[in-house]
Amino acid sequence: MIKVYNTGYCTQKINGINYKFYSVVVLIKHKKCNILFDSGYSDFFIKETKKYPYNLYLKATPVFYKPQDSILKQLNKDGISENDIKFVVISHLHGDHIGGLKYFSKAKFIISRVEYSKRILNGLKALRKAFIPNLLPNDFDERIIFLDELESKQTIDLEWYYYDLFGDDKIKIIKLPGHTIGQIGLLFNNYFFVADSSFFFPLKSKLSLKERIVTEDNFSYQLTINKIKKFKRKNEHIKILPSHSEEILCLN
Repeated sequence: MIKVYNTGYCTQKINGINYKFYSVVVLIKHKKCNILFDSGYSDFFIKETKKYPYNLYLKATPVFYKPQDSILKQLNKDGISENDIKFVVISHLHGDHIGGLKYFSKAKFIISRVEYSKRILNGLKALRKAFIPNLLPNDFDERIIFLDELESKQTIDLEWYYYDLFGDDKIKIIKLPGHTIGQIGLLFNNYFFVADSSFFFPLKSKLSLKERIVTEDNFSYQLTINKIKKFKRKNEHIKILPSHSEEILCLN
């Protein structure tokens, strides 16, 4: 079972058009436990972005969030407690994806080593990577599972390797560098959550100037987009779901 939660949105003008970029969290109910893909905006995010230099984050991307939007309150409304979440897969360390990590004091965090390397950044250096260090729990380092610690397998079409969370080929985690160098996505059943590999669907091969600014590696972005498109052509039944697209909200 999958459920998508919307924890608010930010706005941005691209090519003269105002867009809403939703901050979503995906709940996956596996037979072994409950897993989240990302953790969205939160009260912690709002608190931290009131301080310099992270208040500049809101100036660049105005955020619309209400306390009832937090992932924890929405899960509680569905009868799920913070302790019911055993894993959070972190697509990347941007503030709109890690805002709710502190809600889950018992969960393990799955992240790529490359993305984790930003952990040491603070102040303006962190802000340039859209990373807000205080959104990470104090014991974050003790609860990490690095992606390469999971079993690695190659897809049948040989496009890329994936990492098998439970060894049953149900939850497949895939490296998707580009938007950030260490970004990862998640494939479950017929749904491929590609994080910020693209902000839109259909996938865009050509980025606007603003999109290029927030893309760490434009060459890797293009390679990743091409691989996702090729994967989609071979697997037409699978839905490709960027995290900020309206399409992902239509799953529920």
